[in-house]
Amino acid sequence: GFPVSVAGFQRDHNGGTDAFVSKFGNFAITGQAIDAATGSPMAGVMVALSGLTSEAMLTGPDGRFGFTNTVDYSPYGIAASRANYNLNPNMFVLNSLDANRELIFIAAPGLPSGIADLAISKSDGVGCEPAAASVIYTTLASNLAGSDITGGTVTDTFPAELTCTWTCVGVGGGRCTPAGVGPISDNVNLPAGGSAIYTARCDVSTAATGTLTNTASVAPPGTVNDPVPDNNFATDIDLVLPAALFRDGFE
Repeated sequence: GFPVSVAGFQRDHNGGTDAFVSKFGNFAITGQAIDAATGSPMAGVMVALSGLTSEAMLTGPDGRFGFTNTVDYSPYGIAASRANYNLNPNMFVLNSLDANRELIFIAAPGLPSGIADLAISKSDGVGCEPAAASVIYTTLASNLAGSDITGGTVTDTFPAELTCTWTCVGVGGGRCTPAGVGPISDNVNLPAGGSAIYTARCDVSTAATGTLTNTASVAPPGTVNDPVPDNNFATDIDLVLPAALFRDGFE
C-alpha cells in the first residue's frame, strides 16, 4: 500500500536487495486536461488553484498540471479554462484536502457553458417630470455574449407615484411577455446577441414631489453565471416639478 510514482523506474522487488527514495510533504493536487474529440492530452489549459494557498499554471505538452504548495485538510477550488473551449467540469471543489487528488478536465470546442453577460439600460429621455403628466420609459435587456438564456428575469417595480402599462418586443431571437399592467417581473429568453425592449407608459401622480427613482434589473437563471454583474442594473432619476408650473398660460 505504499504510494509509488506512476513513472517509477522499477516498481517491483527484483534481486536480493532493493532501494527507493521517498519525499514526504503535504498532499498534492494534480491532474490532466483531455481533448474530448481525440482523447489526447491538451496543452495550454489554464488551471487555477484558490484557497488557503493560490497558484495558476498552464497544462504542459502532456496535458498535466500539479500543485504541491498546498495545506493538508484545507478547502480548495480548482478551476480550468481555455479560450473557445468548454471545460467539463470547469471547477472542482475540495471541501478538505485529505489525500493526494488526481483531477481530470475534459475540453470540448465551443463557448463556455453556463456563462452569459446580461446587461440592461433604462431611460425616459428627460431629466424632470411635471406632476400629473405622463412619462415613457424605454428599457433594453440584452445578452451581450455567452450561453443562450432561457428563463432569465427582468424586473422593474416602478415608484409608487407612477401608474404604468407596458409592452415588450423581442429582437434577435429574444422573447418576452407582449404586454402587462403595473410592475414588470417578466421571464425572458435571451439568446447570445438577443434583446427584449420594454416600453412603459406611466402617469405621474398629482401628489408626486421630489424625485422619481426608477431601477430596472436583469438576472440569469440560477444555472447560469454572469461574470459582469455591474451592468445588470440601470436607474433613471427625474426631478418632479409642481403641476402648477405647467398650467395653461404659464408654460
